[in-house]
Amino acid sequence: MRRLPIFLAIALVFALFVVAGGPMTLRKGTHVKTLTNTVGMQPRRGVVERVDGDTVEVKWADGHTSILSGGALIPDRETQKK
Repeated sequence: MRRLPIFLAIALVFALFVVAGGPMTLRKGTHVKTLTNTVGMQPRRGVVERVDGDTVEVKWADGHTSILSGGALIPDRETQKK
């Protein structure tokens, strides 16, 4: 499987930033997903459990919890509509 070139990945993130209207404000309960750099790979989905400055604690759909930078996350509008 081919990987997405880095310049294309950066352009995609920038486009999502512009379409979303600027920086996203994460709050507890926000449904999020990760960006993937491999075509066809499903994003990891979860719910924000805690926000502390630039770090976000996310509980993933598989039950695991991670603490990571909010810049690696985008809102999961598909899950929020359900």
